[in-house]
Amino acid sequence: MFAFAFAGRECSQDDFGLTSEDDFSSRRHDACAAACDVLASDASSNSFLPTVVIGGFGEGSVLSALRLVLAIVQNGPIHLRPKLAESGVLIPLSDILRNAFSAGERYNFSTALALIRFCGPHISVGSVDSGIMVSLRDSIRIVSSIL
Repeated sequence: MFAFAFAGRECSQDDFGLTSEDDFSSRRHDACAAACDVLASDASSNSFLPTVVIGGFGEGSVLSALRLVLAIVQNGPIHLRPKLAESGVLIPLSDILRNAFSAGERYNFSTALALIRFCGPHISVGSVDSGIMVSLRDSIRIVSSIL
């Protein structure tokens, strides 16, 4: 059982849960794949998603973008995770983790942690921008210092 205390509350696996398979799973998979194709373009072009996550369209867009990415990761097929990871969405997550922890924002913290959990393992050292690796390393340091 994985659990840790955050701002006086316990976070458990339910905060990072995946949806179960049901009659609508194929529709969720298709919708997530379409959203991922629109938001996370290939590595050779600029991706829209990291711009939204860092607040390029205003600070109010950050939480919505995190929710969208988490929904895609949780409800979509597993082959979307490497595409999202390589899009650069992991780069701002170390800052989001640090700021959310210091401000006591449990949802932002657990969302960023879940995205690292789902997308982080799909990063390979030679195939992505070094900024993604630095951010992933910093995120691991932040979480390990909290635990």
